[in-house]
Amino acid sequence: MQTNLQSLIIQTGSLIDSAIMLLMLASFLVLLWGLAKFIFNSGDEKKIEDGKRLMFWGVIALFVLASLAGIVSFLKFTFGV
Repeated sequence: MQTNLQSLIIQTGSLIDSAIMLLMLASFLVLLWGLAKFIFNSGDEKKIEDGKRLMFWGVIALFVLASLAGIVSFLKFTFGV
């Protein structure tokens, strides 16, 4: 039988997992948007740089969020949640 605290921890963990997945989706869309700007604006150097910048930050965000998801998963496994 679960206590209220255990139930709260499980619900919070589930909410964090969902938030991380939504943020990963958003960062992937930023990466794709930067790629599209890079490809479709091949003549304009300013827009190419904007596309590169978006791709860079999209990759960084994906890396950070994947690391965070791994840490959360490790903590959940470690504490048996």
